[in-house]
Amino acid sequence: MIAGVALAAAVLAPAVFAETSSARAGEGAALVAHKAVYQLSLREAQEAAGITDVRGLMVYDFRGDACAGYSTDFRFMTEFVDAAGEGLVTDLRSSAHETADGGRLTFATSVYMNQALQEQSEGVAETEAGKVTLKQPQAGQLDLPQGAIFPTTHLRKVLAAARRGETLLLADVYDGSETGDKVFATTTVIGARQQPSGGKTAAGDVLPEVAAWPVSIAYFDPASETGGEEIPAYQMSFLLYENGISGGMTLNYGDFILDGQLDHLELSAETAPCTGG
Repeated sequence: MIAGVALAAAVLAPAVFAETSSARAGEGAALVAHKAVYQLSLREAQEAAGITDVRGLMVYDFRGDACAGYSTDFRFMTEFVDAAGEGLVTDLRSSAHETADGGRLTFATSVYMNQALQEQSEGVAETEAGKVTLKQPQAGQLDLPQGAIFPTTHLRKVLAAARRGETLLLADVYDGSETGDKVFATTTVIGARQQPSGGKTAAGDVLPEVAAWPVSIAYFDPASETGGEEIPAYQMSFLLYENGISGGMTLNYGDFILDGQLDHLELSAETAPCTGG
């Protein structure tokens, strides 16, 4: 049981940070290049999860601009402990690049359990062609459903909706995770705008004094539909700053819930604004 839980948590993790990575120029505050480190801990777990403790670390590195597009490198490392005290270490490594217009996503993801490779995906997705070209786990092409968007485009829409005072956003999002063959239906609930207040991370790093919104995003796996009330594959709640930084978060996987504390934040030096079309 613990192996299945760990794999599910690790494979779904890229979407957490992909949603906080980019937007095009001219739509509110410019998004900043940054590196964020989050400490993970277990908030609660049901008996069915088969785990008694979780310790982990998330490292998220975002770079780019509104002309060249946006790149992310992501690491999600966790150790799950069962009732017998046995541990299982998962290590997810993900990298992605999305063009500034949101039309093309290049991605590569691998998941290790106790240092053994368990799952990987690699490929390119294009909205105009409506295709996903996979290199891993096996070469081939898949149809990308009409209307599906990539994580950066989704983030842009979430921020735009938040600035307009809207509270709900529905979107189908493709991020290339798992085996690269799923599009997740998402429901985003946006809370009231919070005035700039600054603050610090656990390590004492100063947070930007920009507006922020509490955001909750539920991810639904179309393959798991049962005909009754839909239950999300997982749900994440976090404070989304207007410049794309994500504050402390909660990751709800159903049988267990993780807390993510923003431990360290490193802002890259400012660059000249992008003036391209």
